Amino acid sequence: QQQLQQMPTLQNSIQYAEDSCSSLLYLALECVDVRDDAADEVASQIGIGWGLTIAIRGFTQRALWNSEWSIPADLISQHAIPLDYIIARQHNTEFQPDPKKEQLLQEAVHYMAHVASQHLQTASGLLADNNNNISSKARTALLAAVPAKHYLIKLKEANYDLFHPKLQPQAEQQSRLVLLAMLARGWWTGKF
Repeated sequence: QQQLQQMPTLQNSIQYAEDSCSSLLYLALECVDVRDDAADEVASQIGIGWGLTIAIRGFTQRALWNSEWSIPADLISQHAIPLDYIIARQHNTEFQPDPKKEQLLQEAVHYMAHVASQHLQTASGLLADNNNNISSKARTALLAAVPAKHYLIKLKEANYDLFHPKLQPQAEQQSRLVLLAMLARGWWTGKF
């Protein structure tokens, strides 16, 4: 049995997203020769939203293969989700979901998705407020917001059920055209 790996709190997850994903966006800004506080603030917010979205999206696979839960321990315990239920949900192909426990898991995912969405909305607002100050080169470097927002929309449509067929990798092919359109809009207009 592998040791379970999990962030203790949502705040730890936010800090990790800032340290990893936002740092990548700072690098992307530097690569397009943008060094500007307003763009860095937008990158910080996008990085946090993007990182939390990656954590949500990867939960089912990372838990199954790596004994790693990307939903923080405080959200799991706050929503009273039994650890053995999630382990059984992941590893038993003939598992019969318990509607009450599924609802608790969906509430935890919803909360984390809401926090991710708030950071992406803050970035969008900052971008709109500073539209004349943030170059198109910077906006191009910040397009990571688009697939994050796209996934959060799909997650909401699936009622925050991480196991919904619409969110599984084989279903993603159907939404690639929508994602491409969103990326084009983001690149063209600078609005995410």
